[in-house]
Amino acid sequence: VKDTLDCAEAVIAEDQSPVINQAMATLVLEFMHQLLQGALCWMGAYLDMKAGTMQTVPAEPEILARMLGVKVDTLILHNSRKR
Repeated sequence: VKDTLDCAEAVIAEDQSPVINQAMATLVLEFMHQLLQGALCWMGAYLDMKAGTMQTVPAEPEILARMLGVKVDTLILHNSRKR
């Protein structure tokens, strides 16, 4: 039994913007462009099509650790070589 609408059904029900897929595709392209340029500083984004806003999630160890439920130290590479 299907309990969620697919994209087309959500558009018809006015639960989803008819251009959200295009907006997300554009966002993913920009995400990849910045990643390949070595300039990406965020790891996610939330779009609000009604408000016309976007909020990014910074790619910071503290935020990622909180999302994963781990300590920040487990995410940071420590050089264990003795000098």
